[in-house]
Amino acid sequence: MSLRPFLFCGGPGLLGNTVFREFLNCQADIALGPEIDLLRFITGTHSEILKAEVYLKEFLLAPQDFDEIFAQMISQVLDGVPDAEQMRWIAEVSPFNSLCMDGLHSLFPDSMMIFVVQDARAVISARLEKEEPGEKERRVRLYELAHDWVRAAEGGIQSMTSSVVASRSGMLRLEDLIMNPSQTAQTLRQHLGLTISGFDEARFADFLEKQKACNGMGDWRQKLDLDDLKILNHVCGAKLRELNYFGL
Repeated sequence: MSLRPFLFCGGPGLLGNTVFREFLNCQADIALGPEIDLLRFITGTHSEILKAEVYLKEFLLAPQDFDEIFAQMISQVLDGVPDAEQMRWIAEVSPFNSLCMDGLHSLFPDSMMIFVVQDARAVISARLEKEEPGEKERRVRLYELAHDWVRAAEGGIQSMTSSVVASRSGMLRLEDLIMNPSQTAQTLRQHLGLTISGFDEARFADFLEKQKACNGMGDWRQKLDLDDLKILNHVCGAKLRELNYFGL
């Protein structure tokens, strides 16, 4: 199993968004793994079997041996990342990792967790623009995306307040990253015990320029109509305010 610690990243700021993945790509000593939405199912299965101890007795497995089997399943996937052997950390980035951070921590107690958030209005308006659903399907898809955002947010908030995970986790607002990438990189690298100088700021700035990320942060105001905003206020409003997003 890998001797390098894992960096598990999840949260609604990752829904359909490549900014954070590119931010990690610009970091020395961090290998970026594939976005596989499997970890929550693996950790969920692990948790359910542990609850039914009779299965472990039938297989003549001690709980710690069982943990090792599931940890190796995940490790083998992530250890296959290109250049992983030369890196200090391997990062796995998926929005719904926030739903299983407790389970991931139980399997990898030396891992670190990052909960990435972004304004639901920005996330959902961008997804709708990309998918271009028909007029009838648009409202249904809006509700689906809103509930996805809330689920990812709730999982991260719950994990961030867990006494076990809290000491090994941190929250990052995507808007803060876009506006001040250098400071965000410094904080991240200090958090991971890496040298501060390992961030390719020029490469990331070029990416943001090409993506027009800075100019597009508030463009949900032009993309969402009043009915859209009423739905988002109903579904996401409480969580947005909990995460210090205002204006609803």
